[in-house]
Amino acid sequence: MQENIFKTDRMQLLIVMGIFLLALARRSRTLMILLATPAYYLLVQSVFHTEYRYTLAIHPFLFVMAAVALYCVAVAVGQGARSAYKLVTRNRADWSSGRAA
Repeated sequence: MQENIFKTDRMQLLIVMGIFLLALARRSRTLMILLATPAYYLLVQSVFHTEYRYTLAIHPFLFVMAAVALYCVAVAVGQGARSAYKLVTRNRADWSSGRAA
């Protein structure tokens, strides 16, 4: 599963979704704290050092953004499943009591 999910193009999508979801939730302080290190490394540090080892500090912050997106998807799926379960049990109760919807 990890081999299929954590590919570069999918991770970029998850990171962008996480940034968008944090902005949509108006978590600007959290977003600024999480983006401070990647912004510093991309804007200041990359001018001086272009080796991979100098950019390793960016990845944990970007993984948090991807985790935000995965968490929001999991919460949405859970809420959808709960709503569907309530709807099915309500319809089953109505059907068994003779009050078909």
